[in-house]
Amino acid sequence: MLNGFHGRTHGAVAVTSTLAYRKPFGLDKEDWVHFIPFNDAEALEDRLKQGKEKIVIMEIIQSEEGGITLAEKDYVKKVRESCTVNKAVLIIDEVQTGFARVAMDEGQWWASDYYGVIPDIMVIGKSFGGGFPVTAVVTTKGIGSTMKPGYDGSTFGGNPLAMVAATIAIKQMKRLSLPKVVASLHKQLVAGLKRIESPLIRDIRGLGLMIALELPSKDKVKKFQDELKKVGVKSSLSTGNTVRFLPPLIITKSEIDMLIKKTEEALRNCR
Repeated sequence: MLNGFHGRTHGAVAVTSTLAYRKPFGLDKEDWVHFIPFNDAEALEDRLKQGKEKIVIMEIIQSEEGGITLAEKDYVKKVRESCTVNKAVLIIDEVQTGFARVAMDEGQWWASDYYGVIPDIMVIGKSFGGGFPVTAVVTTKGIGSTMKPGYDGSTFGGNPLAMVAATIAIKQMKRLSLPKVVASLHKQLVAGLKRIESPLIRDIRGLGLMIALELPSKDKVKKFQDELKKVGVKSSLSTGNTVRFLPPLIITKSEIDMLIKKTEEALRNCR
């Protein structure tokens, strides 16, 4: 999808639409990948009907390059239907959104849960290892059974220490009931941000603890982030005129209150 982001290794860059990432490696000349507009079900259906493409890869919430742009619920369902009808494999990238990051209710460990779809392949990582570098590709039994020994070989694949780290992290996430916690913190954070009276705020959007604060311009974002640092808060990398907030999922309610207060202070100092 246009404005999608899937990583910085060769294969991931090849399916990331940003030309600046692909061009240095000659990936802008590849003809096996095509990019279509996000949230445009007709564009996808048109491509799949041509019968040339058989894989659809997407983020349900475009964070890094999309500035936390949410997919429309009806769109995601149509994507799933189009892939099923046209016998295409649907890959959903949950590296950033997985493990309750965007939970809005109990049991929503994935963005896919919130949208009510089941992908054919799901890519997960980041919080998977609780700080230890761990990633995984999760798929159906049908797809998994077609893999042949050696085709998915990796020097560090199945690393025992990584597996222990991931197991402990998952147990801890379950013990904390993270989806329920995140859903509650989302309400507190968004409500607090909406109470801020600032002419600079253009939009507040997001799910769970993946929140976007849209300002008038990229320059205003830089100024805001500079002011935010002065009062002791570091926001995530910005995207254009969007500030991204992705706090740790174990952030406390008092820390959320502090974040809201500091955000208001920084916005006030931006004028």
